[in-house]
Amino acid sequence: MMRLHYNKTFGYIFIPLGLLNLVLGGILLVRGQFSISIIIGIIIIFLGWAYWHKPYITVEDKQFIIHTPLGWPQRIYGYNSPEDVKIAHKKILLKQDGEWKRLPISKLIMQPQDWLMLQKRFGEDRG
Repeated sequence: MMRLHYNKTFGYIFIPLGLLNLVLGGILLVRGQFSISIIIGIIIIFLGWAYWHKPYITVEDKQFIIHTPLGWPQRIYGYNSPEDVKIAHKKILLKQDGEWKRLPISKLIMQPQDWLMLQKRFGEDRG
């Protein structure tokens, strides 16, 4: 089983934005006004943390599992053999019913070292 993770940049963006919301909401709270930005800030911080720690994709023997940022499986794609998976033009293609179909997986969302691991496992067709 191979776990591929979200690019850490998302966490670096979300956590400061969440902290900003939390601080601004806290200032308003100290002044006697409740602001929804406190709740939004907490949610954004948690989402940033999830981007750092939760998997984006899990590759098992005969399936790709794409996860939400919270770690829950969102979609599962099965394949019969490693020959039914290829990487071409920075896209992952899966052979289903005799046709190659692109999986909704983005190289930009994935950590670069994880993309390299995926290329090593399935090879990349540069043509």
